Amino acid sequence: MKGFGQLFVESWKEFFAKILIIFKVWAFLLLIPSVVLAFIFIVLFVIILSVTGAGAGLVGLTGLGTETSLTNIWQALGFRFLIPLISLGVIFIIAIIVLSIFMGISYINIGFSKKKEQSFRKVFNQAKPYFWKYVGLFFVQMLALFGLFLLFMVPGIIFMVYWIFSFYILIIEKKGIRGSLRKSKAVVRGRWWRVFGYGLLLSLIIGAASFIQFIPFIGAIISLAMNFFFTPFIILFFKNFYLDLLVTKGNVKKKKR
Repeated sequence: MKGFGQLFVESWKEFFAKILIIFKVWAFLLLIPSVVLAFIFIVLFVIILSVTGAGAGLVGLTGLGTETSLTNIWQALGFRFLIPLISLGVIFIIAIIVLSIFMGISYINIGFSKKKEQSFRKVFNQAKPYFWKYVGLFFVQMLALFGLFLLFMVPGIIFMVYWIFSFYILIIEKKGIRGSLRKSKAVVRGRWWRVFGYGLLLSLIIGAASFIQFIPFIGAIISLAMNFFFTPFIILFFKNFYLDLLVTKGNVKKKKR
């Protein structure tokens, strides 16, 4: 049975051993798309301003000073501008969510792979078959947890810990949604407090480190960099934790015999 410190160090070493493919996934599925989508959003923003004639309205408001209200600005932009802007925002958010799902699946595959280096295309192709299964499990889990949290806080926390490994099981062991939830609960059963404690301790460490993203002016850049480090590290940590639990679970069963 590995302690928290041992799992932490082991996961950190694995992160740096696989850092090249992790960087490729992060760059192709988050960094580059974010920059491209932001550029497209800005360009279309300017085009919409010119087409709707809202740009002249904004110029007219520049002399009103800092007390200009948002209501006045929206009146100058006009309703015709608001609809395309919201549409662009929704498309941007959906695109980031889809890419983030592919990134999460890719990190799980990377974590369970013994290869330290792989091509991005291979990793991405391995992730594609699991996209809708991943989405399905996410919604089933969120709806169930939402219902449990509505009843009482404690049942929601209990099952959130029980199902913490379900996404690993879905992708690596190729089980269905119900099978993944059941297997995760079976693995955690009897070690719930250990899983909860390790998860809480890791959350506190990551949370403390996350405060640097609120540094003025460079917060967005730091946030992207943190996503590169923390997201795959968390996935690797719980992957190693899951494998350790499987080993210790098997040893307990053997001793009982």
